[in-house]
Amino acid sequence: DEIPIDEVDPCHFQLLLQFLYTDEVPLNLKNMDLETILQVANRFGCIRLKLLVEAEIVKDKVDANNAIDMLLFAEAQSCALLKEKALSVFAINPNEVMASAGWAHVEESIERLRELMKVLSPRTQIPKSSNNLFEYMSVAKLREELHSK
Repeated sequence: DEIPIDEVDPCHFQLLLQFLYTDEVPLNLKNMDLETILQVANRFGCIRLKLLVEAEIVKDKVDANNAIDMLLFAEAQSCALLKEKALSVFAINPNEVMASAGWAHVEESIERLRELMKVLSPRTQIPKSSNNLFEYMSVAKLREELHSK
């Protein structure tokens, strides 16, 4: 008997199952629809696959032309690293990002505009008396620290 799974392409679901059984991602992952794979992994609670795919997207799929789209996608899928990357692309190239097609979506949300403006303002200094430096680390830096231990 078949069990229908709505709104999931069979090849993406097969990839998810293969990962669950082998804990391996396909070698040609870079050539696949990473956003859809991330959505499937997120939908079915496969956090490790989600994080691996998110890291792959962050490596070379975010630029000034799609930073806003990636920011919105990251918020919808709860991807902190991807959100941080999209914000950093905006911080480096604000004029290019604001000229992109995705910018119209940001103009509709005051909350997003505020968040983007914070990125452009000078960074807050870490208080010398702070015992918890983790509060001031980026998501990328926190992941580096975790993997180094």
